[in-house]
Amino acid sequence: MKSKIIKIFLIFCASVLAILIFYLLNKDEKLFSLNKERIFKKEIKLEKSIPLDKKLSLMKYRDNRLYFVSWTDGNQGKLFSLNLRDNQFDEEIDLNSSLESIIINNYFIESGRICFINKANRAISNYDLTLKTVKSLIYRKDFSRISKRSDNLIVSGWDKDYKIYFEKFNMSTKESSEIKIDDDYLNDYENTGITLDGVYYENDNYTVMLPYSVNRAYVFDQESNFSNKIDLIYNKTAFNFRYSKDKKDLMVDPNNLNPNLSGCLDQSNHFYALTDQSTKWDNRDKCYIDIYDVQKNEYISSIKIGDYNNSKPRSILINQNKLYVLFEENLNIYIIK
Repeated sequence: MKSKIIKIFLIFCASVLAILIFYLLNKDEKLFSLNKERIFKKEIKLEKSIPLDKKLSLMKYRDNRLYFVSWTDGNQGKLFSLNLRDNQFDEEIDLNSSLESIIINNYFIESGRICFINKANRAISNYDLTLKTVKSLIYRKDFSRISKRSDNLIVSGWDKDYKIYFEKFNMSTKESSEIKIDDDYLNDYENTGITLDGVYYENDNYTVMLPYSVNRAYVFDQESNFSNKIDLIYNKTAFNFRYSKDKKDLMVDPNNLNPNLSGCLDQSNHFYALTDQSTKWDNRDKCYIDIYDVQKNEYISSIKIGDYNNSKPRSILINQNKLYVLFEENLNIYIIK
């Protein structure tokens, strides 16, 4: 009788443990939910997949070429380009100096030059494609992100209290001023410099900053002034922090969701957000491209984008009816129809 009770007790404990494990694995299921149903108007068809011999990032388009950087060992500080006429890579451009290897945090392809950002040194540099020379400007304080339109920059980062700031800066006059943002999330979230940190995307009319972790994007006009917000179609998520054992260092909680993988702003002022809807328990083929009207702050429709070669999509770019998608080991070109 005693052994039977012990056996029942052990089975009960095992059941409780199984339920607990299931809860822990699925606790973030409830953290991601849509606030409206997706609308699917278009589909994509794979036209070509190009194998890659290195992990590429920061994909951009200019004059029928795709540009990339890589943060892998041996490839840092270099710019790579793919000619879309023959789908062949050009000779790489090495932006490293003779004294140090750099990490390119952002770059801008301009007429006769490349402007690239190295936030470790607070440097904004111009590389002359003809003379092969570099001229740099050192920004007056630490920053996280920079967007560039001609000589005008949008600069963002955080202060000593991790509060976010946005500034406009003119490279010719060296004048700077605060960009005031009207948004309740500045008060709703703690440590907004980290919580609202994201990536800038530009077209001829607007700049959009897409944070990694919140259901909102920020729109700036041609004069670098704050214009409006884009409310994404999933509900507000929690963003938590942890402190080191000595309570000195602030760290991002690894259980936070980071749904916003990438974005793209086309010349029709449509913003494409690559959204990862996966959770710990359900994490395959869970990515969508959600499309928004920048001027109206309206959701338009979505496109389903599947995994490829056991990899999630990492970055997207739209040009007319072509969708370019970066995966871990492939660049895929799709037809939008």
